[in-house]
This record gives sequence, C-alpha cells and structure tokens, in this order.
Amino acid sequence: MSESRKRELVRLLTERETDTGPLSQARIDELCAIIYGYLGGQITLSDTKAQLTLAADALLASAILSLDKSVLLGVFDASTPLLTRLATMLIIAMFGALVVSIYYSLRVARPTLIPSKSSNMFYFVDVTRMTEEDFRTKFLTQTPDDVTDALLEEVYLLSTIAYRKFERIAHSLNWLLVAFVLWGLAQVLYTFAG
Repeated sequence: MSESRKRELVRLLTERETDTGPLSQARIDELCAIIYGYLGGQITLSDTKAQLTLAADALLASAILSLDKSVLLGVFDASTPLLTRLATMLIIAMFGALVVSIYYSLRVARPTLIPSKSSNMFYFVDVTRMTEEDFRTKFLTQTPDDVTDALLEEVYLLSTIAYRKFERIAHSLNWLLVAFVLWGLAQVLYTFAG
C-alpha cells in the first residue's frame, strides 16, 4: 500500500462529520466497509507471499532431490572427507528447513476458520451453514445496529485471520532464510573440500 493511500485511509478513519459527538451510523458503516476492504487486501497479500515462498521452497527442494543419492549417503561413509560430510549434513538440514517452510506456507493457504460468536450475515462461514431461506430471512430482518455489530464482528474475524496468515508467512520466510543460509554454508564447505 502506498504512503498516500495509507494517509488517505487514516484520514478517512479519523474524519468526523462534526468535531464533537459520536460518529453517525452512516459513518460507522462507511468505516467498516473501508476496513473490510483493507483487510481483504491484506489477506490477498499474505496469500501471494505464501505462493511465492512455496515456489522458492519447491525450487530448492527439487534441487536437493536431484542430487546424486551417493552424495547424500556419503555422510555415513567414514572415507568421505570431513568437510564434504559436514556440507552434506547442512544440505540435509536445509531440506528439513524447507519442509518446515512449506508447512507454514501451506497453513497460510489453508487457514483455520474461526467461528463467530453469533450468526453473522457478513461472515462466509456462518452464511454457508444456513439454508438460503434462513439467510434471506435473517438478513432482511436485521436492524441498523445489527448490521453495524455484524460488520464490526466481521472486521474482527478478518483481522484475526489476516494476523494468523502473516504470522505463519513470517515463520515460513524465516525457515526459508535458514535454508538459504545452510545452503550457502554447504557451498562454502564443498568449495574448501575441493
């Protein structure tokens, strides 16, 4: 998100119709819609990061899997030079780090859906648990306060989902970074092993 867009969002979130008094219902609904859109963008961003991380993980893992198996088994051979065995152990550890990174990326792509506290007409998990007729009836009989409460709950639920996704992508990226460092160290050891 650009700096100008962030400033505009802050302005929209803090602007009031008047300098005193509570926000109007229309303003609350408008702010909920703005935050809802922002959170949707954040969730999309986390999914994109997870896809890119998975692609990097897959490329590195396929490079490891294409290694000659005798190189990997050389770690158990006492006649293999020590630096080569250490480098091979680092490659094996790198593969483990990639597996952990892939796990966290997949957790981003398949998030845990949080149940809402009440049946929420704006939360897709709740909507899909109702019949179409029940959904229509409940949606059309909401008061303005019910709509505001549901929107605020939806913003909270989406915030929680976005937070969990970003937390998991951070773990995935950390493990990917560990894999890169292990790979670099292994390359240095292979170079010195000659």
